[in-house]
Amino acid sequence: MASTLLLVEGAFATLARSHAVGYTLAARLWFARYWHPLNALGYRDVEHVQDGRKDLFVLGDSFVAGVGIADPAERFSDRLQALVGARYQVHNLGSNGADTRRELELLATYPSRPDVLVLSYYINDITGAAAAHRQAVPTYRPYANLPRAVAWTVSRSYALDFAYWLLPQKDLVQEGRALEHAFAQPEVVAQHERDLRALIDWGRARGAKVLAVVFPNLVRPEAGAPWVEPALRVFGQNQVPTVDVRELVKDLSTAARIVNVNDPHPSPLLHQRVAEALNAKLSAGE
Repeated sequence: MASTLLLVEGAFATLARSHAVGYTLAARLWFARYWHPLNALGYRDVEHVQDGRKDLFVLGDSFVAGVGIADPAERFSDRLQALVGARYQVHNLGSNGADTRRELELLATYPSRPDVLVLSYYINDITGAAAAHRQAVPTYRPYANLPRAVAWTVSRSYALDFAYWLLPQKDLVQEGRALEHAFAQPEVVAQHERDLRALIDWGRARGAKVLAVVFPNLVRPEAGAPWVEPALRVFGQNQVPTVDVRELVKDLSTAARIVNVNDPHPSPLLHQRVAEALNAKLSAGE
């Protein structure tokens, strides 16, 4: 019996699987196995040198960095690179957890300037504006719904931890409530819209063509429609060509949109569709 349990544990100790937030044992293994190489600037990207091509920046959070995408070549930035390779050098400025305010900081400190700036938007990008109004996302404590001794065991067993996270957990519930509250506050939404305009203005002040891609909640795209409206409004008012990802997922099941049941980041198929849609927008403006 003990040997069987050891075999099971050993098998799960090799099973890498990403998670929406990243604190499962399988997710830690996934990051250890796939989250490399990082370039000298700390991005999950190649080193870039000037070679005569124009520079195209893709700016965003974990959707851009590619959480859940084991092969970086399957991310939409890399697929876009394959489509525009002769004209542009694509830089991936994806930073896990970055909101709109943090993204502006990343741009300001990046050592080169873009000819094209693609702003990748996700609904939790409003968290910086919410924090400025003292509305932070409450901290979630994994395993808090288990007795202490059981939680200690589960959190240290690859097999038990994997099983635990297959069951419905409330790890994203508090974030969802915080987002719902933030989007219901006019002063937070107004600040968020100013932050988005600051990104657009930053790019255009440096001569860059600005495009955008707007991701909804990929599990329930239409239910979250009010949460993408501020971004779509700002991009529309500022004549920013925009890919509304809701249009790209209408024919896809939830499973086809996301990387796995515990990780609602976009799937390789959706990354491909986003790249193709962005290339069409870029080509139309050239």
